[in-house]
Amino acid sequence: MKLNRPSKTLISTLLIVSIAVQPLTASAALHPLSVLTTDSTTLQTLDLVTNTHWDYDAKPAVTSGGGVALDRAFITAAYTQFAKSLHIMTEGRHRIGTVYVYNNGRFNGTVDARLFSRADSSGILGGGWGKREGTMNIAIDSMPAASAQSNSAKLAIEVGQNVAAVSAIYVYGLMAEYQDIVSRSPHPANPQATDTPLNTIMNDPAKFVSFSTPGDITDATQTVHRRIYGASAWETLARPASADPAQAAEFARTAFAAFAGYVPKNSAALIRPQSGWEGVKVVFVDNPREHNVFVLSRSLNSQAFTASQHAIVQSLRQMPLSPNSLATVLSYGGNAAPQTALPITAITSEAARDAAIASVDAITRDAQGASLDDAMGAALDDIDRHYKANRLTLGDAVNVNLFPREQDDVSAA
Repeated sequence: MKLNRPSKTLISTLLIVSIAVQPLTASAALHPLSVLTTDSTTLQTLDLVTNTHWDYDAKPAVTSGGGVALDRAFITAAYTQFAKSLHIMTEGRHRIGTVYVYNNGRFNGTVDARLFSRADSSGILGGGWGKREGTMNIAIDSMPAASAQSNSAKLAIEVGQNVAAVSAIYVYGLMAEYQDIVSRSPHPANPQATDTPLNTIMNDPAKFVSFSTPGDITDATQTVHRRIYGASAWETLARPASADPAQAAEFARTAFAAFAGYVPKNSAALIRPQSGWEGVKVVFVDNPREHNVFVLSRSLNSQAFTASQHAIVQSLRQMPLSPNSLATVLSYGGNAAPQTALPITAITSEAARDAAIASVDAITRDAQGASLDDAMGAALDDIDRHYKANRLTLGDAVNVNLFPREQDDVSAA
C-alpha cells in the first residue's frame, strides 16, 4: 500500500486512505470490502461493493418504469445472474464471491457499481477497478425489459447480464465490439458505423455470453477493442498489461493471474461453464457505521500543525449526528508512544461533537519527530480491538486520515 504524503501547501486537505482491516488478500476500489482472492492458478474470486440510488426497503416499493418492484428480491436476482454471466464469460476463471449492497447511494464514491432506478445516469471507466474515479453506473430503466412489461424475472436477468458486460470494461479494461448506427465521434474508443459487430458479450449481452477469440478476428475486422488493443479480448486478457500497445496505456488495464496464457483459439474452443458460480452471496449492509481515524504529527511546523488541526476540526463538524458516526484521534511525536487524544466516539450530539473538537484543540506541538510507522501500527491495532469488541463490524467503512510531516514514511506492511 502506498500512502501519499501531503506537501506543505496541501496539508489542510484530508488524506483519506481506506484500510482493509479484515484478513483480505488484496484490496481494490477504495472500499475495503472490494477484494480479489486467488484460489488457484486458474481461479480467482471477486468480492464487489455496490449501492442502489433508491431505498430498496421502501413501502410501497420503488418500481421500474414498467412497474417491477426494485426491492431486495429483485436486486438479489439481478446480482445472481451477474455472477452466472461473469463466470461464463471468463471461462470459469473468475467468479463472484460476495456482492455487498448499500442503500440510498451510501459510500457513493467508493463502490464498484451504482444502480439507478431511472435512465438518468450512465458511464463507465475502462479499467477503472481499484481507482478513485472508477465505478459502474447501471441505469435500470435503460433496459428494454424495464418499460416493456412488468416482468421482474426477465428484467433481473437483463440487468445482471448488463452488469457483467459493463464489468468487462470496468474490471478487465475490455472494449466494445458492436457497430454504432452513426459514427458519433472519430475517437478510436468510440464505436463506428463501419465497425464489425461480433458475436460476443461486448456486442450484446442479451444474445451472447463470451469474449472474442482470435478466430473471431480477420484482417478486415474493426471494433473498438481491436483498435485499442490490436487483438481479440482473450488475447488481451492472456498477456501482461505491459504488452498492450501504447494507445491502451490510458485505460491502465489490470492483468489477472487466472487468465495468464489462456487463449481459446476460436469460439468452438470455449468451455462456457454452466456451474461453479452458485456460491455467490448478496449481502445487504444495513445501517453501516463510518469510522474516521485521524493521525496527526505533533512535529509539523507551526503553520502546518495549525492547518492540520483545523482540517480535523472541520471534518468533525461535517460528520452527521448519528450513533453510526464514529471518530478517533491519535497523535505522535517526541519520545512518547503515540497518544490517543480522542478514543472511539460516536458523534451523536452537538455536545459530543464539541468534546471531540476540544480534544483536537488540546493537542500541543512537539518539535521532536517520531515514527509514522509506530503511529499507523497503533491506529490499526486500535481498529482491530474495535472489531473484536463488535464496535465495528463487516460492512462498516473505516477511513484513516493521515497528517504527517513531509519526511515521515510508512512501510507497506
